[in-house]
Amino acid sequence: MIGFSLLWWGLLLCSTKSNNNVLYFSLVFFLSIVVGFRGIEVCPDTQTYEVIYNSVVVDKDYTYPEPLWVLVNFLVYALGGNFHILLWVSSLITFFCISKVLIKYSPNILFSLFLLYSLYFIFYSMNITRQMIAVSFVFYAYSKLVEGKRNLFIFYGLIAFLFHYSAIVTFLVLPFLKIQITTKRLYWGIVFSLLGGLFFISEGLLSYILGPYAIYLSSSENGFRSSILLPLILSLFLNALCVFIYNTSDDDIKDTPWFKIYILGIIANNLLVGLSLGTRVVMFFSIVQLIVLPMYVYNNRLKPKGAALFILLCYVGSLFFMLLLTGSVGVYPYNNILFDWNLY
Repeated sequence: MIGFSLLWWGLLLCSTKSNNNVLYFSLVFFLSIVVGFRGIEVCPDTQTYEVIYNSVVVDKDYTYPEPLWVLVNFLVYALGGNFHILLWVSSLITFFCISKVLIKYSPNILFSLFLLYSLYFIFYSMNITRQMIAVSFVFYAYSKLVEGKRNLFIFYGLIAFLFHYSAIVTFLVLPFLKIQITTKRLYWGIVFSLLGGLFFISEGLLSYILGPYAIYLSSSENGFRSSILLPLILSLFLNALCVFIYNTSDDDIKDTPWFKIYILGIIANNLLVGLSLGTRVVMFFSIVQLIVLPMYVYNNRLKPKGAALFILLCYVGSLFFMLLLTGSVGVYPYNNILFDWNLY
């Protein structure tokens, strides 16, 4: 845990530098080693991915639902790789898609990389690897939507879908972007979505919608949270932060698709506040914070200008250390098969 804490401070220090591609890609390469060559004991789902890999390359079982994940498994094996090479390749795919967007749209790529770490996306990639690949393709798809290339957005969204079927929620962005965001609509959207998540999205409703898949709701990990207090407090904080950013940011930011997708993520989080798997769905929208938050730092109406950065550091720092201290996603104890790294 100390090692991950020191890395947080190191990335924060690096983010104070001006855009430096050499430093950025050096850090990305280092982080890909951390993610890709973790021990199989790191994070619960890593061993599950090893089972899937063996079933594909040893048992020749290609019936796993998401076809592109099966294809990547097969190609790594066919080219002489092993399971850990698969994990590393997966991390490289994730970093490549995300980096393509950051380099083009972030005003500070090193700060965006710091956010990628602080908002726990890198840690999630060590557990829900397949979904993080899908999230990275969705992030890249958003950049095509920003460029007005709707067909390419659909294309990359479908690639994400073939890595993880939950990526289908991405296409909700298309009708949402047609809505003109106003202060009144933002407030009402937050209120109604939060009330809906607390009182309307029930186990009975989801059981009716999901049919035979409702069995997953019986699991404390995959179903409804046993206690909603902490997620509710976090959700209220995220809502307050969203409203604050909206009211103090320049109009140029609020009119971008990035900001609208950020608001959609807040609404989705409210609706799914009672569901353990809600975080995984929200990730497809909250990933745009890597663009929105740096844009806000450089384009806000606060006096002094540094106040925006201070507020965001309080937000990401509190979230990061809360998740780290609670052992979220089982990232530690951490060990690395290439180096003698053992972090507790």
